[in-house]
Amino acid sequence: MTAAVDETYYTTEEIAERLKVSKRTVQRWIAVGTLRGYRLSAQAGSVRVAESDLRKFLEERQSRPPHDTTED
Repeated sequence: MTAAVDETYYTTEEIAERLKVSKRTVQRWIAVGTLRGYRLSAQAGSVRVAESDLRKFLEERQSRPPHDTTED
């Protein structure tokens, strides 16, 4: 899958702030492949996350209420 050039991309700091987690948590998600990141250069901090990948990541983790199996 290739990245779309006209899509919005976020830094790990922006993702961390938006989700109220640490920057290190975001970096771990990217390192283990849970969240797709794009490394723009060998420099630290050059990773970007596409908005569509962030949306997919959040949808996969959306909590749903347990299915009610009781009958009335």
